[in-house]
Amino acid sequence: NDMNYNLSPLISIIIPIYNGEKYLKVCLDSILAETYTHYELILVDDGSTDTSSQICDAYAESDSRVITYHISNGGVSHARNYGINVAKGGWITFIDCDDWITPDYLKDFASQNLEPSTLYIIQADKVENGKIKPWPYLYKEGICKLKAGNERIIDKLLVYGTPWGKFFNSAVVKENKILFDEQISNHEDTLFYFEYIRRIKNIRILSSRYYYRIESTGSLSKNMAKYQDFLYSSSRITDELNCLIQSNGLKNGNFRRTRHLIQYIKTKAIRSSFFRNESDVEKEDVLKIVNRKDILKYYRPTSFRAIVFMMVLLLFDPLRKQILLFFRYKLNK
Repeated sequence: NDMNYNLSPLISIIIPIYNGEKYLKVCLDSILAETYTHYELILVDDGSTDTSSQICDAYAESDSRVITYHISNGGVSHARNYGINVAKGGWITFIDCDDWITPDYLKDFASQNLEPSTLYIIQADKVENGKIKPWPYLYKEGICKLKAGNERIIDKLLVYGTPWGKFFNSAVVKENKILFDEQISNHEDTLFYFEYIRRIKNIRILSSRYYYRIESTGSLSKNMAKYQDFLYSSSRITDELNCLIQSNGLKNGNFRRTRHLIQYIKTKAIRSSFFRNESDVEKEDVLKIVNRKDILKYYRPTSFRAIVFMMVLLLFDPLRKQILLFFRYKLNK
């Protein structure tokens, strides 16, 4: 019956928007072109100062499924949380305003035999300067149960911690009060993902594509997060990982990629403490927390710069500290 059909949508799509005028229409048009139509599109305009606000209003006016909220600027986590709180759908998915999706993206999900205890993941392609390349991680379509024997694939899935490209069950999110941590400005999405995964049983990989746009603009060096943020998120993610391993009876030794990720976040704490030129005592504290043994075991440099950084970290003080101080402006790439 059509009446019930309109009461609450199956899917709530949440888009946090801050000054996204350049690509916003491409994103919204891709969603309105979806073959599956039973969704609500929640646009959270996070205090934009460009024409994004007007674009949002125009789309909301022309399509009843689009709802725009204008809030004062509070950051991307606050905007996503705002969207979660107003979402009426049984499932929640996030899209970034400069990305876009394939026409069967929602249909691919909606046609599954949906279970609240399953996280549905859609693969991504990255788009750099107009060229489409596969995302670094490719997964086989199918289901992965979060249980012993599947550690390797779970490990691979854990490092795909982006908020986008996933369908989260609203009840699981709301009953467990899972929100994005607004106190930190890095890896809050990874943390959200880990908190969610700890409360479900399976992950299903679907075949559609999410197009993730990578802008080749310079690094946001002026806004590098505080080293405390990196230490906080790395320790919280470690806790969530350990909980996941224990509660599902998984083997601890098989989570190398995830441990690399955690180690990488910790080394960002070192970069930050030097880059922001914190006090000597603080720099030394961070260097102690990120110890040589862990760096040797888990740090996997992916660029020449990272290799140099790793070698410097393995030196002994005071040499290592002097070199890091000398290069502090170059650390943040």
